[in-house]
Order: sequence, then C-alpha cells, then structure tokens
Amino acid sequence: LFWRYLPHVRQVVALRLGQRLHDCQIEIDDVVQEALLEVFTAFGQFAGKTAGCFRSWLASVIEHRIQRLLGSRDLRVR
Repeated sequence: LFWRYLPHVRQVVALRLGQRLHDCQIEIDDVVQEALLEVFTAFGQFAGKTAGCFRSWLASVIEHRIQRLLGSRDLRVR
C-alpha cells in the first residue's frame, strides 16, 4: 500500500513545503518517512471505503505531520 501511494506522498510533501525544504535543510525523504510512519500508526482510524477517501485522509495525516515538524522548528507554512 505504501509503495502504491509513495509518489503521492512525495508530491504532497514537496508541494506543501516547497522552498522551506531547502531553507531548513530538511530532506524530503525524511519527511516522507516520518509521514508514512504516522500513517501506519494511525491506519486504524481510517474509516473510508474508496481510494479517493484514502488519498484525502493520507494528505490530511501528512499535513498534520508537516505542521508539527515546522512547529518544532518554529516555522510557519504559508
């Protein structure tokens, strides 16, 4: 499942962080790995039934992970 959605996860992270990845010296693969670990941990909370619901939920989990990551670095996502 992760291999199937890995390109989507990488795209969400890259689009959401953009230049901040470079500015903060954050590697996209590090953020992707942390986000996927969080998805794995929270998987029992997913209640949808379609691939679209899963992609939306996945993006939401990734977004929350990015917010916490940037918050811990005292940065804001614009």
